[in-house]
Order: sequence, then structure tokens, then C-alpha cells
Amino acid sequence: MFRREAWLRVGGFDENFWPVWFEDVDFCARLKRAGYRIWYEPAARAMHAGGHSVREIPFSEKEKYWYGSLLRYAAKSFHPIAFAGVCSSVMVGSAARAVRALPRGGSSVFAVYGEVIRFTFVHLRKAGAHLRGTGRPGGRSC
Repeated sequence: MFRREAWLRVGGFDENFWPVWFEDVDFCARLKRAGYRIWYEPAARAMHAGGHSVREIPFSEKEKYWYGSLLRYAAKSFHPIAFAGVCSSVMVGSAARAVRALPRGGSSVFAVYGEVIRFTFVHLRKAGAHLRGTGRPGGRSC
């Protein structure tokens, strides 16, 4: 929960996190940078009955959107070296998932994670270019 004033002050959700994922994390990070405090209330309870639109997204697109939003958030929020660490972690994890899928006949899963690795590598190169002084910071154009 937050006040409308806080929502307006930081500009609400960043619509570049389309279709979903990480817009709430980004919103809280911007609230914190604006001087608001983020509180965790363990006694609070909420029931999420949503997720209906996400169920309609095919697995391949869902993975690309999730990792794309993760990279977008990391590029926007982290130092280029930390962003490069996130990119490296995504590539290693995706490679492991791709290899694990192959013995079970998961060539389509292998292809999905291959695509995730490819676009993550592009963002990693942008971060490297920035560190060498030849590009934009942290792949901020994610």
C-alpha cells in the first residue's frame, strides 16, 4: 500500500516493463530513491487471484519477457559491473536449463534458452562497451 502522492511523485509503474514482471520492484526502488521507506509487514495477508493473462502467454514468450524485464531492471538500476554479473548469471543459468531440456526431447526449450542467451549477450556487450568508454551505461536501452 502506498499513498497516491507517492505514486504520482515517482511516476507510477514504468510501462517499459511490458507485458509484466519487475515493474513493482522498479517502483519500490524509485520510491526508496525518492526518500520513501519500504516496510515489510509480516502480519499482512493478501490473496492473489490474478495471473490469468500470464497463463495465456506461451512458455517461450513468457521466458523471454521475464528475462527481458530482469535485464531491463538491472540495466536501469545497477552499476555496469553489477549488470554484467546479472547478464553472466542469466547466460549460465539459461545454458544449464537448455542442456537439461535436451535429453527429454526439449529442443524447443533449448531454442528458447538459446534466444535468452543471445539477447543477454547483446546486453552484456553493451555493458562492456560502457566500461571501455565506448557505449551507453549498462545497456540502458534494454
